Amino acid sequence: MATIETAWRDLTAALEGEVVLPGSPRYDEVRRPQIPRFHNVRPQAVVLCRTPEDVAEAIAFARRSGSEVAVRSGGHDFAGRSSGPGMVLDLTPMHSLEVSDGLATVGPGLRLGDLYAALAQHGVAIPGGCGATVGIGGQALGGGLGLLGRSRGLTSDQLVAAQVVLADGRVVECDEQRHE
Repeated sequence: MATIETAWRDLTAALEGEVVLPGSPRYDEVRRPQIPRFHNVRPQAVVLCRTPEDVAEAIAFARRSGSEVAVRSGGHDFAGRSSGPGMVLDLTPMHSLEVSDGLATVGPGLRLGDLYAALAQHGVAIPGGCGATVGIGGQALGGGLGLLGRSRGLTSDQLVAAQVVLADGRVVECDEQRHE
């Protein structure tokens, strides 16, 4: 039977991203969510996911090992759901942005301040929050309350499509025609 250290090494080898464990030099830096109330939470690992496949692999690992999972896009959840004692899937490395024909394709780890600045260069905007370090993934999944809400709706109202990693590890494309 594999030891937990071997299991973490195997997970690390299967990822493009990084697994940060207690005792690692970066652990204290990456384990803390933005909300100070939860700074004392010490997850068993923080998985810095770079791809949807990293997310799927980490979810599969959590299912096999019985680890609880918390997902973090920016770490601003006032209820503490972006951290926990199990494995934190940190989507911060997934911070891509592409703008074409008035549509933005955005990675879930992109922070709102960076998103707004980049969109402004293209003359477009999205309704969203005012916290520059809030991650767009959590913003959109939480509805996306913000200053433009009355005139433009919520961030989630503006979603045209999404790539979603399901609990069973499948990565699915969702839009009006697929997995709506």
